[in-house]
Amino acid sequence: MIVPCTLLGYALAIAAIADPSVDRDLAGKIVADIIPVNNQVHDRASILSQMKTRAGSKYDPLTMRVDVYRLKSTRWFKPSGVRVSTVLTADGKVCVFVHVAELSNTVGDVMYLGNKHLSERELQNLTKLRKGSPLDPDANQRAAEAIQNKLRADGRAYATVSLLEGDRPSDNRIVFGIAEGPIVAPPR
Repeated sequence: MIVPCTLLGYALAIAAIADPSVDRDLAGKIVADIIPVNNQVHDRASILSQMKTRAGSKYDPLTMRVDVYRLKSTRWFKPSGVRVSTVLTADGKVCVFVHVAELSNTVGDVMYLGNKHLSERELQNLTKLRKGSPLDPDANQRAAEAIQNKLRADGRAYATVSLLEGDRPSDNRIVFGIAEGPIVAPPR
């Protein structure tokens, strides 16, 4: 049966990337409060809106793992920038602290210098970078590699793509330097 295997695979994938500090002994206890810690850019309501765990509900470690995954997938935080800690209160309830390390700058502009053969839309779909999204230097470097790989797959074996801006957390725009090179035909 495909559905249980898919659900099991999904649960295992989430468990593999989740924060191991989530305490399984607290399962079933009532959540007293959820408190985001170190959030400067995104307010408490924005962070809590991404989570299924709510104050007043029963604490479930699997749901908390899903919440951590959902927060990480927003790309509001550094790749390892979401961590959960819990405290058992005197009245037997669970207080959940969501420690975050935010990406503070947002992308002001994305530029592709030297691009001649890929459309703007192709590049946007390939890089997943948009104006207004959080600036993540690691994601920007992966985007440069993705552009280079696409050009090489299209027969431009000498293509090189460098990240001219956007490799530092203090940057506010992303600039790719693209040297496409000629199409190289395979030997006959």
